[in-house]
Amino acid sequence: MLYPLLSIVCYKCSFVSFHFVSFFAPVCFAWHGCHVADVCVAVASVVGVSNERGPSAGFTRLFVFGTDFVDLNHLLAVRFGTSVVPATYSSSTVVLCVTPPHDTGDVLVDVTYNAQQYTTSSVHYSYQG
Repeated sequence: MLYPLLSIVCYKCSFVSFHFVSFFAPVCFAWHGCHVADVCVAVASVVGVSNERGPSAGFTRLFVFGTDFVDLNHLLAVRFGTSVVPATYSSSTVVLCVTPPHDTGDVLVDVTYNAQQYTTSSVHYSYQG
C-alpha cells in the first residue's frame, strides 16, 4: 500500500537533535537517519486559539487548534513567547493548556514535543492588563 507523502520529524530520545525526512511510509524507523528509539511524528502546525486575548495574570484555559498533533502527553507543551507550559492532547487538531502569567502585550503561540523544536507556524495571543 502506498501512503501519501508525509513530512516527518524524528526527535532523538536525548532531545538534542532531530531529522526531517519525507518518504512514502507511515513511520520512519530505520529510514533516512532515524532510529527505532526516535519519536517520529508528522510536522504539526498551529492555526488558531480559542481566545485571542486573556489576562496577564494567566491561568486561562486555552484550546490551541492546528494540524497533525500527536498524543505525546508526557512531551506535549505550548509556548507563549518564551514561557512553556504543559499541554493535554485532545485530538489531532486540538490541544488544551493553561496560559502562564505574562507581561501585557502580544506573544506568539506554538506547540512542541521536546521544548526545542516547535510547530511550523504560530498564532498571536494578547495579554491584557
